[in-house]
Amino acid sequence: MSKVANPLLACQREKTGPVTFDKFDYQYHWALFEMLQRYERDEVTIAFVELHEDVLLADSEDGERARFLYCQVKTTQPNWTSKKLLQRKAAAKKGEPKQNSVLAKMLLGVQPEKLCQSLSGLQLVVTSGFSLKLNDDSVEINPIPFDELHEDERKLLKASIETELGHSVHLRRVAFRKSDLVEKSYDDVIMGVIAKLVERKWPGSRTNVSGVYTALIDELRRKGKVTYDYEYWDDLVRYKGVPSARIGELLGKLSEMTDVEDLVELAQEQMKFWGNSPKRQRDLRNPLRAYALKSLTDRSLTHMQTRTGVLEHISQALGKLDELSQDEFEALVASCPTAVKEKALSADELFCTYLIEYLNFEKSTDGSALQETDSESTDQSA
Repeated sequence: MSKVANPLLACQREKTGPVTFDKFDYQYHWALFEMLQRYERDEVTIAFVELHEDVLLADSEDGERARFLYCQVKTTQPNWTSKKLLQRKAAAKKGEPKQNSVLAKMLLGVQPEKLCQSLSGLQLVVTSGFSLKLNDDSVEINPIPFDELHEDERKLLKASIETELGHSVHLRRVAFRKSDLVEKSYDDVIMGVIAKLVERKWPGSRTNVSGVYTALIDELRRKGKVTYDYEYWDDLVRYKGVPSARIGELLGKLSEMTDVEDLVELAQEQMKFWGNSPKRQRDLRNPLRAYALKSLTDRSLTHMQTRTGVLEHISQALGKLDELSQDEFEALVASCPTAVKEKALSADELFCTYLIEYLNFEKSTDGSALQETDSESTDQSA
């Protein structure tokens, strides 16, 4: 293959664009990385990028209960010291005050009283690390809570911030965190995280990892660009936030999970045992698979509450019985709680929901499936 000389080979006037893009792009990837970590721990999370702070993490889908962690994400080098935290650049225009320090900007971001009420904490997340003196220098802490800093460091930060802002409210709620996500090739790292997540939770499953990653990061970028303010919580989540439940939804759509296929086959065997026609078995295969995926991947509060309601209903119906006949099962579905029925889109979906949970319940002879689900839904609504 012949090599053609590059007609555009010349010193570029400006190269900061790609560097700036990479810094902003890292913030989006860190948000996704954090969501994946929390999803693996079955924690409910909603990530907002460029809302009051670089990344804002909510711990509940309920706007009245949600607590928010404000995260400022930095890729600058070298390690962060007290001096760097407090450094103030010259004003953009003559006669104006100096720009606020990084630490002051974090505190200013939560100054409105309305935001303070739901604040769970503030974190400065950096790729380089921190050179801050601790109370006990023999231990390595990450993140570093403000109260774990040496008294001299705390006094220095407090005095400087009070001089700059006139107060040091919320300073004790700040933590300094070294990012676990590498600064380079972070996209490859996150795809690896997704692959490992699937392997740990659903061994042997085949997943379109690239498709899951692309869909999630594109959604974060698209919603991160939204600058509108929303009066209602549901609208904010819909147009600006990315819930961790979205991870499970995409894993379900872009995976062939062995546990799911086993559940579907078991469900069809149960239908055959009850005498359902081959046509009905075929007709319900897709809705059975859809709910089986949801039961394994969806950790949203709405789904967990539905699951709890169905499992409690099944538990009451079974009593001391080992199994239900077809007539008993259909009567059970017909008498389902109103709250469950309202969330089902069709009679077939309701039937499939009950059948999958009935089989899940049967596999747990001591009812631990019910206990686990009830615990998860309680944790998420607390």
